[in-house]
Parts: sequence; structure tokens; C-alpha cells
Amino acid sequence: MKNVLFAALLSLASYGAMAQNYYLTTSKDGIEEVYIMSITTNRTTNTLVVFDRIKPAEGRLQDFRHLLATTVDKERVSKEEVEKIAYYRRKVQYNCATKIYRIMEISYYDLNGKVLEKVENNEKDTEWHRIAPASLIDLEFKKACNK
Repeated sequence: MKNVLFAALLSLASYGAMAQNYYLTTSKDGIEEVYIMSITTNRTTNTLVVFDRIKPAEGRLQDFRHLLATTVDKERVSKEEVEKIAYYRRKVQYNCATKIYRIMEISYYDLNGKVLEKVENNEKDTEWHRIAPASLIDLEFKKACNK
């Protein structure tokens, strides 16, 4: 029993959570707004996990859906589902030391908050990417990593 309790405490000690719900920015084209919902630190892997929410800027829902239609994985999300999307949430993993990221999960929602599609990526199969300067992901990285 002591071993189980010790293992549970050890696993909790390697994670630190920080509640956010922080408005980050609107994209340069004025179509998307990005909110940071929470940031979790994994001290074991020296990474951060950010849950964010991307929604259309006020009055830009059709532009937002058009933008999504060009970027979503068409094998996983149908055209009909894209026409219902009101916002999406992502789980993004950042390595602050090496300035890289990978998207681990995306959930698409309709106007009523119903999940239309959830795409989860496996850590072993998900590649890390360099953060492009002056991008939304760069702004989020700087806020999350305090850079």
C-alpha cells in the first residue's frame, strides 16, 4: 500500500498546473481568436502542455470555416462537419528549451458545444516542429514559456 501511495505522489509531483483562461490574440488576418485555457508543466520531460481554444473573431464565422476547410485533415473531418464547426480546442505540447511544439489533440465543436470530431495523436507517432517566428503558435509559446 505504501508503494502505491508513494508512486501516486511521485507522479503528481512531476506535474504542475496553472489555470489560465487568458485571451491571447486575434490572428493577423482577423479571422481567429486564441485563448489559453490551461497550462500544465511536466517536470519529468521538461515540457508544457497547453490547452487552448480557437474561435472565430466576431462576425467572421464563415471566413473561419473556410479557413478550416483548407487546413483540416480531410480523412478525419468531413466537409459537412467543417460547415458546423463553431470553435476548436487543442492540446499543444511545447519544449521551452528547444523551442519546438507538437499538437497532441484537436476537438472540434458546434455552436452548442457538442463535440463534432476529436483527433488524438500518439506521442510516438507525432513529430515535433520548429516554431515559426511571429505566428500564433509563437505568441502562445512565448506566453506559456515566459519568453
